[in-house]
Amino acid sequence: MNNAAPKPAIWGGLTPFGWAVAFSVVALVYRLLFCTHFDLVGDEAYYWLLSHRLDWSYFDKGPGVAWTIALSRTFFGDTVFGIRFFAVVLSVATGWFIFLLARRLYDDRIALGALVVTSIVPLFAVGSILMTIDPLSVFFWATAALAFWSAQESDQIGLWLLTGALVGLGALSKYVNLVQIVCFIIFLVIDPPRRRQIWSGRFFAMILTTAFFCLPMVIWNAQHDWVAVRHLMERGSLDKGLHFSPVEPLVFLGLQSLVVSPILFVGILAAVFTRGNETGPRLVATQYLRTLFLPLFLMYALLSLNKAGQPNWTAPAYVAGIILLSARFLPRLSAAPSLRRFAIAGVVVAAAMTFMMHGFTRWLHLPPRRDPLDRARGSADLAAKVDAAKSQTGASYIIANTYSTASLMKFYMKGHPPAYQPDTSPRIDNQFSIWPGYFSEPRDASALLVTDRDYVPAPVKRDFENVERLADVDAIGEGRNVGTYHLYFLSGRREAAAP
Repeated sequence: MNNAAPKPAIWGGLTPFGWAVAFSVVALVYRLLFCTHFDLVGDEAYYWLLSHRLDWSYFDKGPGVAWTIALSRTFFGDTVFGIRFFAVVLSVATGWFIFLLARRLYDDRIALGALVVTSIVPLFAVGSILMTIDPLSVFFWATAALAFWSAQESDQIGLWLLTGALVGLGALSKYVNLVQIVCFIIFLVIDPPRRRQIWSGRFFAMILTTAFFCLPMVIWNAQHDWVAVRHLMERGSLDKGLHFSPVEPLVFLGLQSLVVSPILFVGILAAVFTRGNETGPRLVATQYLRTLFLPLFLMYALLSLNKAGQPNWTAPAYVAGIILLSARFLPRLSAAPSLRRFAIAGVVVAAAMTFMMHGFTRWLHLPPRRDPLDRARGSADLAAKVDAAKSQTGASYIIANTYSTASLMKFYMKGHPPAYQPDTSPRIDNQFSIWPGYFSEPRDASALLVTDRDYVPAPVKRDFENVERLADVDAIGEGRNVGTYHLYFLSGRREAAAP
């Protein structure tokens, strides 16, 4: 089905397709110019560190984000722009593929509406700047969704192989992208004319292609005692057993409404869970979008009966949710004044939230660490103060109490000194637990401990004879204190304990 016939020109003399192109170009230029206005957040610095130690996979994720940052660093160096370049490019490309998918399923106007909504949803707007695993995950989810729709309408084996490759690349970025295979299966099962394709060689070729792309992660985890599986269990609190919490599902829904914006979130749920009057090809398109949304969203909703996860975990599902929102309500706006007011309010609220998330939350005068953007403030200032202490003491390397602080100090400090996290847990918490620790440094080398907690971790006390408190320093970002850190000078490292 392709309803992409030419449409009459609209405001400004441009067709919806023309507006989509113009919108995407403006978004690309603006985001490229804006993306360096914030310091890196801890996860970005951590992924940058992974990109300097390329591997087939890592403790808590596949290699996609590390490989991507390594590629951008070859062009732009170890800079904020070099790290975030592909976040911007992928976010614009994602919006464009959402437009193309909606255009293929419905028409140009609905596609343009979906593109605009994608750009103002806070979840995607923040992802358009920060280089985390989400820009990659959502991009490959959107491209795979478009490729699969084309594949199931065609006998061309290349489209099925392309779909499998895109799902596999998404899984290399975020394991949850494998759920998209389940979405495809459900769609084929509930549609009798398409059901036979499940048993076709083309479908199995798609599955095998996805499996092939996942081999690096499988091999790495087999070599590391399947640490990723244990980590996923811990992330969902499944390692602690199942129990019902009446509050956690409400937390899940509340967080989802915040990252999507409350009115648009209600609209998406209404579009997904209510029956429309679609028939024929439009009904099939709606069924396809529902099957792309529901498995992932409901999986995390069910997990929230035990423990609510992070709000960004559902991000790929909103590729379909936003298109369905546009398809169900945009054609009805002209004939329904109350719905039109609801839509305007939704767009205004979402745009306002996104505007605030682009650096203007300081107007709210929130206390330190309560402002969500404080994660992207103050790291460069803190690193400069730690650099000064390093010069005064002659310390050779840095120890930090969190992986975020260790990664940020390594990125922002002069010369990118070695940075470590003390082994404070019997389990593997992150990649620092796998890499060689500070015992790989010369015994006579001294270190600086940087911690946001006003105490020295027990392993540091155990491993160093001399622990001297130096100073408490404030990390200043955009004229506000975003956190206080405590600096300690460490010397006289003892021998490593026998394993």
